[in-house]
Amino acid sequence: VELTESHSADECRSALAASDIFMGLNVDEARGVSYPLLLALGYGKPCLFSSSPPCADLPSDCGLSIRPGFTESSEVAFALETLCGSQD
Repeated sequence: VELTESHSADECRSALAASDIFMGLNVDEARGVSYPLLLALGYGKPCLFSSSPPCADLPSDCGLSIRPGFTESSEVAFALETLCGSQD
């Protein structure tokens, strides 16, 4: 499911409630931390996000951050497996 700022709060909440992990790799530095990421953090969902600003300032216990441009599918898969393993 792709969540964007154009989705309503109720749509974001419903999608997050049904999810196991939140992955937010698209960052718009001018807009700050995305609303869907903030909601996911609030729900206590394991999160994968870019380590570029503004997410670079999030505490490490908020989730797993990966360097900007981290697009190699095997690397993203490894990061997701790491998050899934942290739920055990």
